[in-house]
Amino acid sequence: RAALAEAAARVKETAGPGALIRVVHHNDSDGITSGAILTAAFTRAGYKVVTCSLEKPYPVLIPIIHEKQHDLVVYGDLGSAYIKDISRATEQVPGITVIVDHHLTGPSPSESVLNVNGELHGLSGSLDISGAATCFLLAVYLSAENRDLVQLAVVGGFEIPGPLRGVNAVLYDLAHSWGLVQH
Repeated sequence: RAALAEAAARVKETAGPGALIRVVHHNDSDGITSGAILTAAFTRAGYKVVTCSLEKPYPVLIPIIHEKQHDLVVYGDLGSAYIKDISRATEQVPGITVIVDHHLTGPSPSESVLNVNGELHGLSGSLDISGAATCFLLAVYLSAENRDLVQLAVVGGFEIPGPLRGVNAVLYDLAHSWGLVQH
């Protein structure tokens, strides 16, 4: 929870109303729903959003992603495996970068790159929490009004093979109890 709260607070501190946020997300169902969640949450908060869907943030692309004048870059369902490359590419870039992911990772080597990832807090990104679920939790920390985006997190959670479990199962149950998904 602390990582989510810190990321939400730092987003609000870094990007004021009308700021331009680049959302970079994976190009699979978990990534597309992650991008949709982040885009909706940021748009509702009054930010301008541009999106980019990628298979991977290849090291050659990372400097290009960060060269435009965005107030903030947020990665959804990708980026954790490339955290060192992202940190190097953003050393001279003002502001912060936020990675909201569930893939294997390590701690961020830079204070300006926030790594919001359940793997760093005892959850398995392969079993318990999807990228979309992680993005949804950040969206709710940005504003409780974003809880209606839970059905997108549920769709993203189904990309993980096997029955839903962990955070993904909890979000499915919440979405069902709120009447947003059916069994």
